Amino acid sequence: MKQLFPDIVTIWLDAHIGDPHYHAHLKAAFASNIDPTNPKPVELSKQDRNYTAWNELDSRIPHQIGIPCELKTFVDINQCLQCIRDSMTRDKRIFLIVSDSMGQYIVPRIIEEYPQAFHNENGEASISIYIFNFYLISSMEWLFDCMDYALAFSHETDLLWRLVHDIARYYAENGKKLLDRNILPDTHQALIYFNWASVLCHHAQRITRYQDFKFLEDLKEWRYQCEEKIRAEMLEIESNQYSRVEMERSLNSSIFIYYSKEFYSEANQLVSTLHGLTQEQGTLFDNDDKFMAQVQAESYMIKYCCPIIIVSNKRNQMAIVDRLSSLSTVHHIYVLSPVENIPIAINDQNLFQSFPKIRHIYADIKRLVLEWTVERASLCEKMGEICTDNNDVKLAGKYFARTIRLNENLSAFIKKK
Repeated sequence: MKQLFPDIVTIWLDAHIGDPHYHAHLKAAFASNIDPTNPKPVELSKQDRNYTAWNELDSRIPHQIGIPCELKTFVDINQCLQCIRDSMTRDKRIFLIVSDSMGQYIVPRIIEEYPQAFHNENGEASISIYIFNFYLISSMEWLFDCMDYALAFSHETDLLWRLVHDIARYYAENGKKLLDRNILPDTHQALIYFNWASVLCHHAQRITRYQDFKFLEDLKEWRYQCEEKIRAEMLEIESNQYSRVEMERSLNSSIFIYYSKEFYSEANQLVSTLHGLTQEQGTLFDNDDKFMAQVQAESYMIKYCCPIIIVSNKRNQMAIVDRLSSLSTVHHIYVLSPVENIPIAINDQNLFQSFPKIRHIYADIKRLVLEWTVERASLCEKMGEICTDNNDVKLAGKYFARTIRLNENLSAFIKKK
């Protein structure tokens, strides 16, 4: 299962465009149009004298929460390759733009080094390559050997439209997977993906008049399905008796983390990082019975719980997940497993089908912390809406204030990341 918020990076390798002092407007247009949280993307056709220089930090839009669609530029092939390797290691979805003159050297190396990146066992790609022969100065004969792996463009408008459209489809694919799991929190996140895809489609329509009507109709239908599921759930919630005591307890819920003793350092880092983001207290357990007893006790007092487990033993991991899945208040289970200790079953989709409450199995602490906090902020907003519907304005205000604070902390965390 992909991350809750896919980590996307767009990489541009070009001897001229990669230089921050050249083509600043072009890069600003690309960076802003691929960002679904940017309400006013830079128009490609309208040159702006304000763009005199550009660097990758300009692609991190500060006004919204979410993984920025980074645009990294390079003039050096080896540095670009290192960025690609790092992105592959971190499970980022890569969109690579490369000039024809440099593409003839780097593209064959990528194909040779990462053949699975173009078509994995699930039929998905983790990299897309776009050849941009802006200067038309070199031969494209080499491209015939790479036609199954790359697309070639001679005009920046066509390239930008295709890039925006492909990222929109990527978001939609992730949203559809979450929608098909038929779990309410996943449905909420699926709707975010579909909304992002719709925004990018709107950006694409501003670039050219061409529209993918079939894709737009699919997006419309998927968004409708999400909204109907969410509406039905809200009606069910509203039909239940409102308990202010229960809602107030949920405002100050704890973070429960179970860890194998060999992962004490990781567990300590995890609880410290989460506390810095959420100001919520974390409790560590290295005894599974005590961990389950505490989670069960908490489940009688709060509406939502998202425990975290760090284990290396596959059998122990599955036993704990099975027990946690039986608790109705456990919405999602977050699993951290260092790369060298990831069990083989992680690559088996049956794992997620058997335990749909598993959000993801992470190898990176920062990524887990980010997604856990994003879900916490989303739940706080939802609880605030429930309080508002029950005329509990004071408690609703506390939940909304918590949501804002979490989002602000997330924004700072993302920028440091």
